[in-house]
Amino acid sequence: MKSKTGQKVICMVNNNAEVTKAKKQLKDYMEGKRKTKPNKAAMDVLEQAGVISKLDEMSGGVNRLKKAYRWEGFARDTGRDAFDLGAYGYRKAKDAANPVASTVRG
Repeated sequence: MKSKTGQKVICMVNNNAEVTKAKKQLKDYMEGKRKTKPNKAAMDVLEQAGVISKLDEMSGGVNRLKKAYRWEGFARDTGRDAFDLGAYGYRKAKDAANPVASTVRG
């Protein structure tokens, strides 16, 4: 829960059983025992109790680390292709300049 100024306010939840139940639902979901996420009411109870903190209601989004690794691999492969292309061009130019040496080399 947030105050009017936007600061996080921790409220005491009167019913400890609700917090325990919500914790169990969240734990089961994180361990894979439960397939569905805890409902919004359970998440609100956990937030009010100070167990979790939700900054914004953001879902989805871009995993920047995965994206960086993909671009790293792409850049590495592009560099390798460029070197291979350069070596291929060098060999073709060398063979065209001296066709006798290229037939001897095999």
